[in-house]
Amino acid sequence: MPAALHAQPQPSPRVVVQRFRGPRGSALRRQLIRDLEDHGVVVLDDAEVRAARERLGFDRSLEGSQYVDLARELNVSAYVDGRVRRRRRRWAARIRVRNASDGERLGSATWGGRTAASLGAVRRNGYARLEEYLTQASSPAAAA
Repeated sequence: MPAALHAQPQPSPRVVVQRFRGPRGSALRRQLIRDLEDHGVVVLDDAEVRAARERLGFDRSLEGSQYVDLARELNVSAYVDGRVRRRRRRWAARIRVRNASDGERLGSATWGGRTAASLGAVRRNGYARLEEYLTQASSPAAAA
């Protein structure tokens, strides 16, 4: 039998999508979450993340090793954050992926256009443009 038939399926990545800053950031975040979930990514609920942060005694914003400690608690492999900006007649969004096992940034993708609606492309191709970084990410819980 071919080895491919015996290959174990990869578990779905578990990620935390943090709040997006800037105008229309919340709407963009919701669109990205829908696209990630449509591609099998498990996005943790905000309430679950908030409860874990409180148990660990962390503030709203994470720093340094706090990313790793929270990821170990939640068994997540990546953090995703974003920022939306409007300058003159252009809209731009940058979404970044951070590795949960060491807190380092893996990479980012940008979207832009003349209207805020042009950022809606995140709903169509957010996962595709971030997939490389999401597959590189790992959970510190797996190492423990």
